[in-house]
Amino acid sequence: MRRPGRSRCRASHSRCRIPRPASGTPSGRPAPTACVSSSGPGSVTKWPRWRSTGRSRPMTCRRDGREPQFFLEKSGGAVKVGTWIPCYRSWVRGDEVLRLATTAENLAFDSLWVQDHLVAPVGGLEDTRVEPVRQWLDIEEYGNKEFTAVEYYGEENWWLDPYMLWGFLAGSTTKIELGSSVIVLPYRDPVVQAKMLGTLDVLSKGRMLFGIGVGHVEAEFNAIGVSPAQRGLRTDEYIRVIRQMLRGEEFDFAGRFTQLPTIRPLIKSPQQPSPPVLVGGNSRRAVRRAVELGDVWLPARLEPEQVRTGRRYLEEQAAEQGVPCPGIAVSLIWGISDPKAPYTGKSLRKFLSVENAAELLNEYADLGVQHVTIDLPNPSERILMRQLELLTEAVVKSGVRAN
Repeated sequence: MRRPGRSRCRASHSRCRIPRPASGTPSGRPAPTACVSSSGPGSVTKWPRWRSTGRSRPMTCRRDGREPQFFLEKSGGAVKVGTWIPCYRSWVRGDEVLRLATTAENLAFDSLWVQDHLVAPVGGLEDTRVEPVRQWLDIEEYGNKEFTAVEYYGEENWWLDPYMLWGFLAGSTTKIELGSSVIVLPYRDPVVQAKMLGTLDVLSKGRMLFGIGVGHVEAEFNAIGVSPAQRGLRTDEYIRVIRQMLRGEEFDFAGRFTQLPTIRPLIKSPQQPSPPVLVGGNSRRAVRRAVELGDVWLPARLEPEQVRTGRRYLEEQAAEQGVPCPGIAVSLIWGISDPKAPYTGKSLRKFLSVENAAELLNEYADLGVQHVTIDLPNPSERILMRQLELLTEAVVKSGVRAN
């Protein structure tokens, strides 16, 4: 019997399988199926890239049932730390992006993250949400009615395209990973997105982290003629198409929104079978989607205790489906208190001392979180640069760095 809330594959299952990996599938872990036909085994993804500490049993992170190249322990492991390029600020232009990216790389941050919005509604904060919103792990700040939709979007008519910004970052950095928190997957054709993502992975030499979400702004779906009621179904299908495109092998696909005769992709991702797919969202469905289709669960703005609750459900779902448990990354909105210049404005973010930020990073590490990405205060380049310095102090003090 089909369980409520779970999408189903609409393709012909007589040709809806990814072949068994050459090394075989571990006992008790059946290879997952997807709406594709293909040939050749997938190779090992590079996520996660952290070494184990020997303090607990490893948590694998593979969608095809194979063991990863590296283990991450479920507690006490190293954590990668990234920061956002604030796409939504009008001061963020070419020169500023270059300086921010160079500074983050020189300070040894592990990743830079972009965000995705197309248009903004003009009403209250509630207009930034498709109703009903399935949050499950509640976030108190989302109910703050003091903020208008315009303020939520940064108070400026400005939001850089994430794919274009990724391209700029790929050409202006050499080591730092490039992630998204998140790309709204239903907004763009999956074949076109796969070609763009694969090209970026080639140009960046395998540094892409593909964070995706279903979207939550009805005005944006209306602007492109896509039903918000179908956003989950589209997301599930688009993940399958994009992953298969990036294998670089001939395949066909028969889905609800995408029908492809046998085609040969003109791109192949250096990270095989694709860059890591980080599934964003705080709902139970987002967790199940991460287990079914992703590599990593990427919730937003969760306290450590909420992460603990989500991880239990993540592990339960992985065990129920007989697949390896995805990793965990967390997207946070913090400010680091500056003793020299305290912040006094209105903000949705949590402000922490360097010491408190270090303690929280250790709490996330103990819960098995592998990557945190932090959106810092950014009303100006000067303030954001100072925030990067303060966050670096917190990271060093915490001792959670992966390398």
